[in-house]
Amino acid sequence: MVTARDRWDPQANGLAKVTSGWTGTAAVTVGVVVATVTPFARTSSAEVWAQLLAECKRVHGESSSWEAWVGDDGKLTLVAEDLTSAGFDLDFTSSLEDDLGFSSSSYSGELQYTSNAAPPDAAANGLPIIADGLPHAAIAALSAVSDGSGAPTAISVGGPVTLRIYDDTLAASLARYALVSFVWDVVAAGTRIMGRMHAHSINNTRRGELAGVPEAVAEIAGEAVAL
Repeated sequence: MVTARDRWDPQANGLAKVTSGWTGTAAVTVGVVVATVTPFARTSSAEVWAQLLAECKRVHGESSSWEAWVGDDGKLTLVAEDLTSAGFDLDFTSSLEDDLGFSSSSYSGELQYTSNAAPPDAAANGLPIIADGLPHAAIAALSAVSDGSGAPTAISVGGPVTLRIYDDTLAASLARYALVSFVWDVVAAGTRIMGRMHAHSINNTRRGELAGVPEAVAEIAGEAVAL
C-alpha cells in the first residue's frame, strides 16, 4: 500500500536539542592508537557523534572504513567495517555515555557499538522531515569600527526555516515535541547535520486520510543559526 510517507522526499529523519554544559570525552582505540573527541561546551548528541566519526576517519582511516549513523529509533551506531576481528574499544569519561544513550562508560573487542537508548536530547526519531531554509546560517565578518578599519568580528547570519514533520499517527502535539524556544540540530543521512535552527512556533495540521490512515504534519517555524 502506498502511504503518505512514500509521497514525501524527506531530507532529514531526526532532531537533536542543542544544550550547554557538555563535558567529558569519547575515545575510540584501535591497538594502541586512540582517537579522542572533546565535545564543545554547547552542542548536541548528533554533533558529538559526527565529530567522533570524523576523528575516527582521520586517526584510524588507514586501518579501517568507519561509518556512524542515528537510527530511526534515535540510537547511535558506530561501525568499523573492515577492521580485524580484535575489534576496537569505545570509552567515555565524565558520564558522557549518559548524554549519548549508552549504559556503560567502557566497551571493548567489538566491530560495532549501538547505544542502549536514544540520547535524551533526541526528538522526532525516524519521522520524515522536510526542511525549508536549511542549510541557511552562515558566518559573516563585520568590522568592529564604523569606518571599517577595525578587526572583523564574526556574527551569525540566519534566515527563516520551516520544518515539516510527517506523523502518520496524528500524535504530533506540543507536549510530544516540546520544540518551541529551543535550538535544534536537524539530522540527515546518518550523522550529517543539515543545519541548526531556533524553533519559535509549531502548528499541527491534519491533511486528510490515505487508505483510512490520518495524515498529519507538524510545521515548526523558526530561524537558522550558525553551527
